[in-house]
Amino acid sequence: MTIENTEAPDNSGLPASGAATETNLPDAAGSTAAPAQTAPVDDNAPKSMLEAIEAAVPGASSEGAKPEVAAVDKPPVDPNAPPKDDAAEDITKMPEGLSKGAQERFQRLANDNKEVKQRLEEVQSAVEPFRQALQENGVRQEQFEMATGYIGLINKGDYRGALAIMDKERQQLALMIGEPLEGVDALSDHPDLREAVDSFQITEPHALELARQRSQQQMQQQRQQEQQQTQQFHLQQQQATQQGTQAVDAFCKQMMKSDLDYAKVEAILLPQIQSGLLKDVPPSRWAAVVESTYKMIKASAGAGKQTPSTPPLRGNGLDSPGNAPKTMHEAMWGGT
Repeated sequence: MTIENTEAPDNSGLPASGAATETNLPDAAGSTAAPAQTAPVDDNAPKSMLEAIEAAVPGASSEGAKPEVAAVDKPPVDPNAPPKDDAAEDITKMPEGLSKGAQERFQRLANDNKEVKQRLEEVQSAVEPFRQALQENGVRQEQFEMATGYIGLINKGDYRGALAIMDKERQQLALMIGEPLEGVDALSDHPDLREAVDSFQITEPHALELARQRSQQQMQQQRQQEQQQTQQFHLQQQQATQQGTQAVDAFCKQMMKSDLDYAKVEAILLPQIQSGLLKDVPPSRWAAVVESTYKMIKASAGAGKQTPSTPPLRGNGLDSPGNAPKTMHEAMWGGT
């Protein structure tokens, strides 16, 4: 079905603002032919842009932003058709019906995607052993930074600096076990307790116990502060994610109302989102990336169309500029 648009033609292939238009877009397989009578349907496939984002981006939730369902006739289900294998779908495969310029742009994007994916796999392969070691030993970030700093001082030849770190650790260990260690003053950070011990007001084991309790209290307060910061960070991420899904939802609803080709574009765009289009994109940029990709699909489809030429009129002897018709009667019936 084609909707006639009385406004000025737009060579960009995009819908005019506020007007519902239709473009002969290729379907999800890249074909511009009429839709097939039967097509396999995956019951687990996302039904909307937001469902695809939820499935592809960890932590994404469309709660409070449910998209409207577009009134589009779905093709009948073929019970004998083989199930669709989404995992085997190659998103870098060139779609059919693209112009030469669109094919070049698509090929560059496909090559970049393959290169980035290969680099990511190499980085993940190199990082995974370290990640597992840190997780198995319960190493926190500050502990890792301190350990690497200590090793760095040794590698640089700063042995006194490394020894100072080691003495600090021995001091903390003396407090943890409640026993004095040779060569380290476990009460150096607690001058009041050291003074009480030197003046025979309390014993050194008692002072070490008091210092240990102080240290544990300080560590507990520090961990509580870190937990609060982590919770605040997760809350901010959750809010940003919700705002990102709401922005995508608003764009989708706008396109549903203004673009008759929305369902066709969505069928091409959903696999790209599922394949990681928004994976490393901050939620504040989700709507912008979805909109730009949406427009690129529309532009590629518009560039791939061939505008039919106007059929020439039959010769009537008035073709030359010198014999141009002077009245509507001459234009229609000739000079007779």
